[in-house]
Amino acid sequence: MNYRCHNDLQPLVQPMYYHYPKKQAAYMVRNQFFFGSELVAAPITSPNNETTCMGMTDVWLPKDDWFDFFEGLHYACKTDRNIKAYRRADDMPVFAKAGAIVPMAQHEKFDNRLVNSENMDVLVFPGADNTFNLYEDAGEGQNYRDGENAVTRMQLDWSENPTFTIAPAMGDLRLIPQMRNWRIGLRGFHSGIGVWVLLDGKEVDATCQREGYTLWVNVQAPVTACVTVQINGQQLITDNPDGMDRCARLIESFAIRYGDMTEIWRYITETGRKLSDQLEFMTSRFSDPECAKAVYEMLSLNGDGFMGVRNTTI
Repeated sequence: MNYRCHNDLQPLVQPMYYHYPKKQAAYMVRNQFFFGSELVAAPITSPNNETTCMGMTDVWLPKDDWFDFFEGLHYACKTDRNIKAYRRADDMPVFAKAGAIVPMAQHEKFDNRLVNSENMDVLVFPGADNTFNLYEDAGEGQNYRDGENAVTRMQLDWSENPTFTIAPAMGDLRLIPQMRNWRIGLRGFHSGIGVWVLLDGKEVDATCQREGYTLWVNVQAPVTACVTVQINGQQLITDNPDGMDRCARLIESFAIRYGDMTEIWRYITETGRKLSDQLEFMTSRFSDPECAKAVYEMLSLNGDGFMGVRNTTI
């Protein structure tokens, strides 16, 4: 992203109307911005509410699939949506666009060096074709002007059977490690997907671990090799399976009477309730309307549809 800023004069932080100049709503969210090419951030700048113990900010999400960057929750936007995003003090609303590819050096404790790491995380989000070029140079001096850099192209081909590819690095390979430990995080994908890993077209063993909404795929490979992750499944994008459980935990965290908690929970878990009816009821029962709006954010993740009932009780 820094090289894109230097070479293409593309600022790291860009207002929403740079990308959606014909959308009036893009001019109304002054605290919301694109952070690089893959993410949209909406910092919370107001104090925490005393009842919810959460801060809130207004967010505009254009028509598309969007994902909470840290959790992988799917915000389905069949049309442009205005939502109120609630987060605790240690969290922040950051959304990944459909198909987002976000490479990062793995965090090494007590190591703040700016080096081209051999241990790399790459977060990949579903929903659209996308490419990302990872640019690396020495990090100092002026030799990059003479072409001393390495570029690794990453690509998500979105289809019924998507593939994610890390192409062989090109350029001055002396600047990067010759072997890399790739930890590819398929975040926001459905929990039922299967993956196969190929190295230069040959299937190899790779370890996989699921953490919440992320399937981590671990593979070691020379930087001159092509790494391909083939993905398949009847459903590819998460359906937010623990959405109602998150609602329950939210309600339990509010500073309200226990009787109100159980009554509200009983109402919203009855099948067939429209979201508008649920919001109206919660607003009438919560002493602080911000509680209703915080729960509504979770209830409406899938759009206007009811999320379904879980076995969670309050």
